[in-house]
Amino acid sequence: MRYVEVNPGEIMSKWYGESEQNIKKVFDDAIEKPPTILAIDEIDAIGRNRGDQSGDSVTPRLLNLILMGMDKVSQGEAEVVVVGTTNKPEILDKALLRPGRFDKVIYVGPPDEKARAEIFRGYLQRREVVSGEIDYDKLAKMSERFTGADIEALVNKIFQRAFYSKVKEKKDEAVTEMTLEEAIKGTRPTIGFSMLEEYERFRAEYQRERRIQKGWESEVPDVKFDEIGGLEEAKDSLRETIELPLKHPDLMEKLKVKPVKGVLLYGPPGNGKTLLAKAVATEIEANFFVVSGADLAKGNAGDAASRIKELFNMAKDNTPAVIFIDEVDQIAPDRSNPMGAMFVPVTTQLLAELDGVKSLQGVMVLAATNRPSEIDPALLRSNRLEKHIEVPNPNVESRRSILGVCLRGVGVADGVSVDELSQLTADFSGAKLQEFVNEAKKAVLRRAIKGELDSSIRMEDFANALRAVKKVGD
Repeated sequence: MRYVEVNPGEIMSKWYGESEQNIKKVFDDAIEKPPTILAIDEIDAIGRNRGDQSGDSVTPRLLNLILMGMDKVSQGEAEVVVVGTTNKPEILDKALLRPGRFDKVIYVGPPDEKARAEIFRGYLQRREVVSGEIDYDKLAKMSERFTGADIEALVNKIFQRAFYSKVKEKKDEAVTEMTLEEAIKGTRPTIGFSMLEEYERFRAEYQRERRIQKGWESEVPDVKFDEIGGLEEAKDSLRETIELPLKHPDLMEKLKVKPVKGVLLYGPPGNGKTLLAKAVATEIEANFFVVSGADLAKGNAGDAASRIKELFNMAKDNTPAVIFIDEVDQIAPDRSNPMGAMFVPVTTQLLAELDGVKSLQGVMVLAATNRPSEIDPALLRSNRLEKHIEVPNPNVESRRSILGVCLRGVGVADGVSVDELSQLTADFSGAKLQEFVNEAKKAVLRRAIKGELDSSIRMEDFANALRAVKKVGD
């Protein structure tokens, strides 16, 4: 099979009409000499949205010819496959993405942790300049969002420095684990979080296979229900309310059980509302869409309402799906309150989506707040956010469970009693308990820096941590 790669720079010409002739020749040549893979690199340069063009731009004319060429390929019998690549999919003209043209949309994201470890191994293994054992898994964990090109550039930079030392300064500089770790810490990845969000939004809108996208955004670690201490009632209620309708819709319909449309998690801050949402994302086989009320509230109400509408449309196109709205009180405050008047368009849009003017079959809404009294009452009615699950401060049994999770896999000295610690931490939230344990662990780190070999947490470490955490709270 013949492979033909085309770059927009080779197509564009300063002479009027020549660019159009060039793109036409490319497609005619591919059709006349099959089988051919025609790859158009950086297609966004000549395939951007026609609504964004102005004046006598050549791009809309080139785009029209590309569309005609792809239709000719699709309707004919020639064995030609057209492949386009871009890192700016959001600016492409939508006509390119309809069936019969670019039928399949494939997101080539940054390598995951396992892939990054393999990339590091490929560049570093059996290199004479590398000294000592290299923990590739640790390097992979530190290099979140690094692309393959980022890793290649980082390794080459380190090798060049070692070569410079040998040639100019007449001394051998070995590449060690510490050298690599320091280099990673001092390097910013090419891909930002906003870019990942944009890619994920595009994937959800145009990828036609309804594949399940679990977990949180941009490699935030998965959380399972059994990794959350306490909150047994909330976990059981979430499983029953969200899992059953999404996993067994036929059974629900057969028994004529009306599924809940929306769930509100409420309670004091720091007790695991967002953590429960992450567990839902990890354990339930459904696409998971996240929006922060605080982020939406930063813009104007019109934009926020449009974003809500877009979010629900994407969820309905990618069922089964769960929409999680964190800090929902920020975008749906009580409309009778003067401060809530500016968010009326957002609240109205939320109500319209939940009321089922358009069916929400296969879509569940999960919202969280620590100020339930501030939310517009209309949003909490039946058929909207009708199921209310309290996430309270942990009781003594829950504190014991949370402390057990925080200390899982950690050595503790004889005499340390989790039961006693759970009694000493009355009124602590889940977040404060985690802070308490982390403060105790820091004492072990400080001793390790001084050369002590004992890595277990002592009761006195917890006593000091308790005083430190209470002092901060006061």
